[in-house]
Amino acid sequence: MPHSSRYLNARQQRGLDRLGDALLPGDEEFPSFSRLGCGEHVDKLLAEMPERDRGDVLTLLTVTGLLPRLLVRSLVALIERSDRVPTVLGATLRFAKMGVRGLVLTLYYSGHKGSHFAGRTPLEILGYEVGVYTADVDQASEKHPETSKRQLGSLKEKITYIAEDFDAPLEDFKDYM
Repeated sequence: MPHSSRYLNARQQRGLDRLGDALLPGDEEFPSFSRLGCGEHVDKLLAEMPERDRGDVLTLLTVTGLLPRLLVRSLVALIERSDRVPTVLGATLRFAKMGVRGLVLTLYYSGHKGSHFAGRTPLEILGYEVGVYTADVDQASEKHPETSKRQLGSLKEKITYIAEDFDAPLEDFKDYM
């Protein structure tokens, strides 16, 4: 992948490709992550991340850019088996699994491909088209322009009750804390 990222250096881009290929190695029908070249579009995701999260991702990509492919595949295998690891280490690995999968799968199935890839994207191979129907929203905005934009304080006095334990930790997430 050509080095053109606003956020990643060449080593980090190589790390992204290695992580992506460990999860999506490709086959006769689907291209590998690196062959598809979708990593060229990583800035769209990184730009929306909180700075601290972006820093963590860049650290991970630096490490995977330094490691041989075999060790990157081993790291991904460990992360994929994180449900078998107890305590804080297991929770950390599960968060890493969500983050790595989120980044790699979002890029791979985004419909974007690299500038040097002439084949079909995974969405094209699957025959899947993504679209958002907005005609009804557009029509409503034209009829009622005063309500088409959010107004500061528009929910004031609408919320009449909030439980005392509203922000208490949820039982479902105790394994992650």
